[in-house]
Amino acid sequence: MELTQLIEDLRIPELPPQASKNFFDITGIRNKEVINSRVLSYFLNPKEEHGFDTLFYDAILELLEKKKHEHNPAIDLNYFNGDFEITEEEATSNAIERDDKKKRIDLLLTGGDWAIIIENKLYHDVINPLHTYWDHTKQTHKIGVILSLFEVDKNKRKVPNRDISYINITHQEFIDSVSKQFSFTSNYNETSLFYLKEYFKTIETHYSTKRNIPIMNKSVNELISQKEKINKLLQIIDETNKSLLETIANTFRDNKFEVSNTAGTFFRNEYFPQIFFAVRINDFLTQNNLTLFLVAFTKDNEKLIQELKVIAKSVINNSDSQYSVDGIYIGKEHTHIVQYTNKNFISKDEDFDKKFAKLLNDFFFKENGIIDKIKSLEP
Repeated sequence: MELTQLIEDLRIPELPPQASKNFFDITGIRNKEVINSRVLSYFLNPKEEHGFDTLFYDAILELLEKKKHEHNPAIDLNYFNGDFEITEEEATSNAIERDDKKKRIDLLLTGGDWAIIIENKLYHDVINPLHTYWDHTKQTHKIGVILSLFEVDKNKRKVPNRDISYINITHQEFIDSVSKQFSFTSNYNETSLFYLKEYFKTIETHYSTKRNIPIMNKSVNELISQKEKINKLLQIIDETNKSLLETIANTFRDNKFEVSNTAGTFFRNEYFPQIFFAVRINDFLTQNNLTLFLVAFTKDNEKLIQELKVIAKSVINNSDSQYSVDGIYIGKEHTHIVQYTNKNFISKDEDFDKKFAKLLNDFFFKENGIIDKIKSLEP
């Protein structure tokens, strides 16, 4: 099967949309429940510097009012007002059983004689000792809450062998309630608004990731069903890459430079031990991107570096913006003397071998080119 026909016959599946990265993604903490709880603790605390006052706590009260029928024992929200403290990862030291004293409550809000226990879940299942959390809090009026991405089965919200049930609030319900109560007329500082937006975005990313799973499954099934064609295409790409490397090697051999590394991308001449060429074609077949380096082994040899750069500049003379001599890599062991980068190396009807041979000849191997002038340097 010809390559063109092979590509035309492939069915390209729909790909899951990629959400833009937020601050939590960049720092690698998006999926960490402990970090999520710390952010929630910050926003829930009206004494913090965010300036949102009781915005987040009011949102929780609104949802508790709607869902209080799910809780057992019955709750009277009139008790849950006034100043309160909030703690993260509170150890259940008040528990009766020895092992239970080592458990931790994600978030605990405590007022005068009331407490709200919050078990914060992102991806893990609810297998926590809800009874231990409940027994740890000694307040008369208390509410157990499971904050989760999706609804938790009511049986998992019940405390085994106890007449106690927690309320389930989803993260989406929570940020929706916060958004509804948010005052756009208030003069919040930019830093607080940034934190709030990034928190909202990371919650939305959790949901979009879950929503993308069916699309991902469909894509996988579509690709697996075409595995023979895909393997054939990958084989062609691999063989073409090998052919490209061989063509590049032959072009250098024509100019008395031989392959000097196992990957076939470094080229040296025994009469010029201080220099070598390096070619980067990793993404050539996917991006049409080719990079060529003239490199010098320059350990403790500043004089040679400067001489080579003077030669390179005299030949290239800023005649092509794809070449650079100044401002490129300088290391202890080697230095890039010349870098050529072309992100659109060949057009549709150009031949790679001819274009690459011309690339080497234009400045490097022509008469009075860079290599010719290097010959004149003192050994």
